[in-house]
Amino acid sequence: MKKLSMLFLTLALVGAGCSQTAEQVVEVEEIVLEVVDPIVIELQDGEYAIDSSVSKVGWAAEKVTRQGHIGEIVISAGDLVVENGKISSGSVVIDIATIKSLDLVDEKLETLVTHLKSEDFFFVEEYPTSKFVFTSLDPNNDGSWSVTGDLTMREITRGVTFPVVIDSAEDSVHLTGTSTIDRTNWGVNAQSGKFFASLGDNVVKDDVDLTLDVTWTK
Repeated sequence: MKKLSMLFLTLALVGAGCSQTAEQVVEVEEIVLEVVDPIVIELQDGEYAIDSSVSKVGWAAEKVTRQGHIGEIVISAGDLVVENGKISSGSVVIDIATIKSLDLVDEKLETLVTHLKSEDFFFVEEYPTSKFVFTSLDPNNDGSWSVTGDLTMREITRGVTFPVVIDSAEDSVHLTGTSTIDRTNWGVNAQSGKFFASLGDNVVKDDVDLTLDVTWTK
């Protein structure tokens, strides 16, 4: 950390043809410059695989009336490669067929899940999985990381960047993070105000909040 201490400067101002010297004191406030140390994650080199028993994507979506639902989807596969203590590549496979709601039960739950799996939304029969593949991983000043990657859903691939926190144990790597995506960028257009007029209170917002909670193990 660099530090510039308080200075007092004395300026002698002498007017032309004057015999007196006017002295002015200028106070410069202390300025402290902090240099943030680079973030270092100590990871064991090797190849890691998804632990599907604990890895998941949380989701939250709502109508324009703010009535919404929350749920989870299982992350069923994926890998992570660590070289020289740094993540060199990574991926997760999201099993859309496992989508569920956490705020409904019984018939209401079944009705919502059936609709989400239908052609209106994720069209699970045709596109049972989605995939996110890392393309870069960059440190942020707050201790988190920015992960950029390609998210493929319904055979449409778009770039996504979001902040994550990464930690590790002896034989595992754990990543958590959140992102908001516009579902219509992947062709999930049902009940979108962009594509359907006169829906009124039945418009479902295009933005969907996603929460990643991923563990890879050796």
